[in-house]
Amino acid sequence: MINIPAPSLPASAPLTQPMKIAVKDVKLADGTAAAPADIASAGVLVFRGPGEVWDEAQKKWVATPGDDQLLTLKPIVAAPSQEAPGQLEATLVAVGKKDAANADAFKPATGGSPNYFVRALVKTSRGGAADQGLSPPSGNFSFVDPAEKGRYQTQFDTPETKAEDATRVRMQLKRESMQSAGYLEIRSQPGELEIVNCDGAGNPLARVQLLANGDIRLTPGGGARVLIDSDVEINRLRYSPSGGGPKQWLP
Repeated sequence: MINIPAPSLPASAPLTQPMKIAVKDVKLADGTAAAPADIASAGVLVFRGPGEVWDEAQKKWVATPGDDQLLTLKPIVAAPSQEAPGQLEATLVAVGKKDAANADAFKPATGGSPNYFVRALVKTSRGGAADQGLSPPSGNFSFVDPAEKGRYQTQFDTPETKAEDATRVRMQLKRESMQSAGYLEIRSQPGELEIVNCDGAGNPLARVQLLANGDIRLTPGGGARVLIDSDVEINRLRYSPSGGGPKQWLP
């Protein structure tokens, strides 16, 4: 049985960038190093969480079978490195990869999940003797969304919501501390718009809301006022008496 060390890769990577996976120091059953000419084929299988593997033939995540069946799956192709002798390299391009239902096959981690790992699959041939094997699992890794580090962000209803399905969009600007400075949120149902600024910790302060019934609501932060630095012309004014009681119309 050939000996294949666990692949090496980063613990996290941007979803939008290809991930390089290295498999080093493959040895044949006699203990000698496998030369490029000895490698009949090589690749890596990608696993999600503790119990799923990506099946390229079916374009979906399936329950992880035993090693004998794993050897029959189609891996991401690896090839001998041109710069590092004795090393096999594969490239995982996660962004844009779809499953059979046209959903994203790979997603950035939220709350530490999902995690992935890989195993190398190598088949060799030397002197007419063929062999094959699987490596141990690599360390776990996850994908990150580079947009999360940007100070300007656009968010839909949930992280999984597509633009064509969104009923809410929030345009948010963050400070250098990455806390929210404020946001503009537009909602299609029931058709509202809200503008909010935030304190240094990202907590909402004053709000301007355009409501579904046509009202405009101004909500200052706690204890603050609505200030108007010009003349005001209104038709009627309804107010709460300082002594309490129901609201009244000003004569």
